[in-house]
Amino acid sequence: MYCPIPKAANSNWKLLIRKYEGFEDYADLSIANDRAASGFTFLEDLSAAEISGMLNDPDVLKFTFARDPYARTLSCYLNKFGNKDKSGEEYRIYMAQLYGWAWVKQHDIENEERPSFQQFVDQISTQDFAEMNEHWAPQTYLCGVGLFPYDFVGKLEDIATHAPKVIKWMANGRESHFPTQEEIKFSSMGANEQMNQFYNEEIKKKVYQTFSEDFSRLQYAA
Repeated sequence: MYCPIPKAANSNWKLLIRKYEGFEDYADLSIANDRAASGFTFLEDLSAAEISGMLNDPDVLKFTFARDPYARTLSCYLNKFGNKDKSGEEYRIYMAQLYGWAWVKQHDIENEERPSFQQFVDQISTQDFAEMNEHWAPQTYLCGVGLFPYDFVGKLEDIATHAPKVIKWMANGRESHFPTQEEIKFSSMGANEQMNQFYNEEIKKKVYQTFSEDFSRLQYAA
């Protein structure tokens, strides 16, 4: 059982899961990230008895992977607002999820400046968790870390040592390699290398306040 956290290598894990489940098109991320076409079974598709059985089955590994909230927040901003085509529908949808449709209809977002990282952080800090897009919603809220009985909660920062533990179980010990972004043809936003460029003390404080549960439950340093 895997709970995907966007911006924490969830595409890599979806690819691996589909590979070991025997899907011939496992390398096609457009399918892996398409809920209807992926072939994945979701908890909502199961009965309460089936879910209970899986939770109590020692042969069912229950895991998720998280990411440092500072890096994840910046990666989300760069991906959804810094690099999207402003004339495209995707950008329009993300802007609506950030500011609301009424705001979008009143602005010429194609010709106006993109929101700054400061503005992005300020805006998401005003949102309820339930209304947040999953790419910037708190990780503990998305996957119930601290509430759900996970066998393993890995960290993206420790992927080299954490991932093989899960992959060996998935592959019955046949391999332990975790695919890189280049291997899955999914470009990295390079957030880790741009932290100093985008963060100041004010932004850092607001991100910490917004994602305090992630810092606490996932044991990330402030």
